[in-house]
Amino acid sequence: MPHFADDITKYKSLDKIVEVANVPENYDYEVVRDYFENATSKCNVPKEEDLKIVKTNPDNIYKLLVDKYEFNLGKYNNFIIKQGIS
Repeated sequence: MPHFADDITKYKSLDKIVEVANVPENYDYEVVRDYFENATSKCNVPKEEDLKIVKTNPDNIYKLLVDKYEFNLGKYNNFIIKQGIS
């Protein structure tokens, strides 16, 4: 399903999507549903007071996005300008 987020918004549950979608009969969607329903119990989410947000140097952002992950340089420049980081 190319637009799964739209389907979730429209149908409100995985069960409803399975009813209307072309899902193979041997697909065990209940395992998937259970995984997502219990995902938060499997994650170690830090408390808000433990998070520290600091301003990042644009050079570090460049190194990460453009050099390491090969982001498009034009998109990077537009992002930096829009965010007022430069």
